[in-house]
Amino acid sequence: MKILHIASGDLWAGAEKQFYTLLLALAKQDKLEVMAIILNPGTLADKLQRAGITTQVLDESQQSGLELARAINRYLAQQSPDLVHTHRLKENTLGGLLAAWRGIPSVRTQHGSSEHTLDSRQLVKRLQNSLAWLVGRYLQKRIIAVSEPLARELRASFGNSRVCVIHNGLELGDTTGGPVEKPTGPLKVGFAGRLAPVKRVDLFLRIAQAVLEQGSTGNQPEFHILGDGPLRDDLLQQADDLGLADVVNFHGHVDNAEQHIAELDVLILCSDHEGLPMAALEAMKHHTLVLTYPMGGLPELLGEGRFGYLVASQSAQDFAAAIAEINENREMLTQRTALAYRQLVKNYSAGAMAHRHLELYRQVLDI
Repeated sequence: MKILHIASGDLWAGAEKQFYTLLLALAKQDKLEVMAIILNPGTLADKLQRAGITTQVLDESQQSGLELARAINRYLAQQSPDLVHTHRLKENTLGGLLAAWRGIPSVRTQHGSSEHTLDSRQLVKRLQNSLAWLVGRYLQKRIIAVSEPLARELRASFGNSRVCVIHNGLELGDTTGGPVEKPTGPLKVGFAGRLAPVKRVDLFLRIAQAVLEQGSTGNQPEFHILGDGPLRDDLLQQADDLGLADVVNFHGHVDNAEQHIAELDVLILCSDHEGLPMAALEAMKHHTLVLTYPMGGLPELLGEGRFGYLVASQSAQDFAAAIAEINENREMLTQRTALAYRQLVKNYSAGAMAHRHLELYRQVLDI
C-alpha cells in the first residue's frame, strides 16, 4: 500500500507530534509506503525529511488555495497513492476533494474539537467549515476520532458508520517500566502547551494562587509553564497581578518539551476541551502524574483516576485541593504513575496505533 498524508505543519504542538509519531510508526510496517504533503515549512517538515519520510513541502503563505490544489493534484498524479489521509480543515477539504476527483479513497483524523465558535458575521469561515463537513460526510470513507467522547460528537454530525476511534500512541523505547525515583524536594507542578485561550493557562495561574493561599504542611510546590503563544504577555501580567511573578516560572518555547515534562512531578491539564493530548501520554511515559478533570479522552486514558488524578470540576479550588493531597502523599503519586506507565504500554504505544491504522486502511481498500 502507498499512503499519502496531508497536514498543515504550521506549528509544532501536540497534533503535529502525534502526526510525526504516526508516520514514523507506519513507516516501520511491512509492505507500506508512507508519504506526506506538508503545507508549511517548519519543524514538522524538517523532522519528517530527516527521518527519511518522502515529504513534499508547500507554503500556504505564498500560494493561493487554487495553487495549492494544483500542486496537490500534480503530486497525486505523479505518485498515485492507494489512499489519502488528511488532517485539519484545509487539508481535509483539498485532500478529500482532489482524492475523490482522481478516484482515490480518503480518510481524515479529527484530533480534537474546534477551538473556535463562529458567529454569523464570519461568513467565509462558516462556508469553509461547511465545505469541509460536506467532504467528510459524502466523499471521505472514514472519520478517525482520537477518543470515544470525540467520536460521539462526530457521529452526530457524520453518521455512526463513518466514525471510528483510534487512540493516539507514543514511541516508548524500553518498556521495562521499573520504579522511577523522582528527585526529592518541592513538588514540581507544570503546564505544557500553547499559550492559547482553549488551554486555560489563566486557570493554571489561579490554581497556583489558590495553592499558595491555602498553605501546605510540606514544602510549597514549584510551578512551571512550558510553551509559548499569543497570550504570553497577558499571562505574564496576570501572574504579576496575582503576586505570582516570583512563584511561577515561564520557560517559553522549549525544544524538547517531553524532557521537561519528565522533570515534573505533576502535569496539569485544565483546558476547556482536549481530544487525547500528547502531553498526557508523555507524562505517563515518564512517571509524571496527570492531574485533570473529566474531559475528552482523559478519563478513559487515566482509568477514571486510577492512573492519574481526576478532580470533580474545572475549578481552581478543586485543583488546589488535589495538589495539597498529592504534596502530602508522595507514595500515592508513585503508585499511580507506575500504574499509568503500564496502561500506556498496554494500550497507547505507537506500534499499536500504527497497527490499528493499517487495519483501517485495509478495510477501506477492501484488501
